Amino acid sequence: MRGTKLIGYHSPMSEAFDEHRELCPDGACTGLIGTNGKCKVCGTPLGHSAGVAKSAAVQATALPSRGQPGEGGFGYKDKWLAVQSRSPKAVIAALGLKNAQQVSWARGVGQSGDSFAFVTEPIVGWILVKCSGFPDFGDERHPDLLTPRVVELSRRLNADIQAFVTHRVVEYHGWVWVHAGHVIRHFAYTIDDGPFINEGVITPAEKLLALQLDDTGSDEFEFTPPDEKSVMRVAADWSVDPTTLPNTGSGWIAELPA
Repeated sequence: MRGTKLIGYHSPMSEAFDEHRELCPDGACTGLIGTNGKCKVCGTPLGHSAGVAKSAAVQATALPSRGQPGEGGFGYKDKWLAVQSRSPKAVIAALGLKNAQQVSWARGVGQSGDSFAFVTEPIVGWILVKCSGFPDFGDERHPDLLTPRVVELSRRLNADIQAFVTHRVVEYHGWVWVHAGHVIRHFAYTIDDGPFINEGVITPAEKLLALQLDDTGSDEFEFTPPDEKSVMRVAADWSVDPTTLPNTGSGWIAELPA
């Protein structure tokens, strides 16, 4: 297994994932509660009743209102980003995508592939970018080409960005969370190599999966292999599980840069 630090970019463990973090009660905001008890982004105080009510309303209406959950979902045997942003145009520009066109959800999901990316509208504060043409996390014999791109994108947008990869045929699964250009959690696994990347503090969602990963830096630990459903559970806790989305709404289809 690779060491606990990735080569080529800084990943300070002092800025690791805080499992006791408090999210802003305003569902339209993705900020965190500061030491003063207020959101660092919008200033809403923790436990604010109006904010809690608004959060529930946003959760209920943030997803397209028609169609059955899961009808338009994606994620299995796929790759996608979750970008903490409310501007699809900014995400498209930062990724260098070309010839973006607004399309229906069904067309975007169906047309995305090796050469095209589907960029969704904001979903509870996150924009998803589906594209099987993205690079992956490598393995014991090949370099990780995806994480450096996510780090650079996080710096450009000054946003939290997550990447997810899963393919059940070869049992390849991984996820990474980048905050302010720094990797705070990264895990990747193949059936041949086992967990070849395990960096940062294990998040609550991963603990619930009973992966039993040792976050002390040791290479010796008990391990329960993840599967594609593990990836979706982590995605659901961190941002959005794309397999649950309905086949409604719209987004943008755009070409990957050459």
